[in-house]
Amino acid sequence: MKEILNVDEDMEQILRKMEEETGLFCVRERNENLGIQTLGEYCYFSLGKTSRELREQGFHFYKSKDVANDYNGPKPSYSMTHIKLLYSSDYTILGVQMIGKGNLERRYEILQTFLSEGKGLKELAEYSIYGKSLEEEMDILNLSAFYAMEVSRPLISVEEVRGLQQAGAFFLDVREEEEHEYARILGSKNIPLHSLVRRMSEIPKEEKVYVYCRSAHRSLDAVNFLRGAGYDNVYNVEGGFIGISYEEYTKDKERKREKIVNRYHFE
Repeated sequence: MKEILNVDEDMEQILRKMEEETGLFCVRERNENLGIQTLGEYCYFSLGKTSRELREQGFHFYKSKDVANDYNGPKPSYSMTHIKLLYSSDYTILGVQMIGKGNLERRYEILQTFLSEGKGLKELAEYSIYGKSLEEEMDILNLSAFYAMEVSRPLISVEEVRGLQQAGAFFLDVREEEEHEYARILGSKNIPLHSLVRRMSEIPKEEKVYVYCRSAHRSLDAVNFLRGAGYDNVYNVEGGFIGISYEEYTKDKERKREKIVNRYHFE
């Protein structure tokens, strides 16, 4: 097994799961001019600093992980793409890591330019990736930048979920009932996003509430709504249930420990 270079541990766990799915691990240059690596049918890259490097250098930084369907650009893969953004308090981009099935070259080039010029999330959110207006074609890079600026509000990482679940914390799943039944954090409460208004009385105000969905988008809407309704102790779970599944699957398998989910779900 070859070493995966210059990615954070959480992103490496995603790649290891993909390696297991493909039964193949071959790291090579996808393009001689670009640092895009391949792992079976998947591609990934890392630009700028990693979390470890920023911590070692004493930087104070923020991070955001997003999972989105890749449906834009000249060769959409229509598959899940993972994006991790590292940025400063003024939203300057410090590092980015991306994993997907294809269509990464243009995004790599743009992010490389943004990093070299010291540009920030607001500029990335408004940047036309393929020369079209955002109304015509908003790319996952735009969405991830918007999301990163939003999640600077209270949130927890997937690494914190296990400890909180084992301590009996209140987890709120705002996905649809069938999604919750299929795969969920054990002990979590299910109130679909569209039902929050009429079922708010079921959510405690006196304790912390950790909100999750599939990929942390619906949960962000729920957190914003609840905070506006007077809930001060609500937190979004970064990466959603997909992120939780990748985090838990790898470590559960390595450590042979009990699961905190009834089933992993990676899509």
